[in-house]
Formats: sequence, C-alpha cells, structure tokens
Amino acid sequence: MESNEFTDIKYIRDSKVSCSGNHWSAHPLIYLDLSSEEIVSCPYCGQRFKRK
Repeated sequence: MESNEFTDIKYIRDSKVSCSGNHWSAHPLIYLDLSSEEIVSCPYCGQRFKRK
C-alpha cells in the first residue's frame, strides 16, 4: 500500500493545529481544534491530524 501525505495522520501534541496545505496548494491558513481526541481532517486539503 502506498503512502502519501493526505492518507497519513499527523500526530500533534497541542490541542490546536494550523494547516495551509502544501507548496502547490492555495488554501488559506486555518486552525483546527484537536481537543475532541478524534481524527480531524482539513476541509481544504484533507490532511488528517490527531492529538497525541
């Protein structure tokens, strides 16, 4: 199975994370709330985050 940046989960220590996509993406800088302890996906690029 191939891995890419949008299927991998980025584990974050904080309860908030910022996402602005990658260098070829033009989505705005947004902040996502990770306090629910659930996996949160960026609505623009699909990157997934989870609090450690």
